[in-house]
Amino acid sequence: MLNKGLWRREQGFTLIELMIVILIIAILVAIAVPVYISLENKASRTRAMANSRIASEAFERYYMNEVLAEGFTGMVIPGTTDPINAA
Repeated sequence: MLNKGLWRREQGFTLIELMIVILIIAILVAIAVPVYISLENKASRTRAMANSRIASEAFERYYMNEVLAEGFTGMVIPGTTDPINAA
């Protein structure tokens, strides 16, 4: 028959073992959170740069199509027929 003290030891974890596991998890979180925030900031900057590039290309296409190719006759506000800055 097993010693009762030995049997009791095998039934669960000690407080120090649980504290070590919690400490390891805390260290991993302390490493992962700044990395995640950094990646999120980088993704936000990349998205803003891409949106800026798309807008710039759209303005350039508008300029090439409206101003250079056909001559600028003015912009019309949606819902009206009066051109703005008509030549």
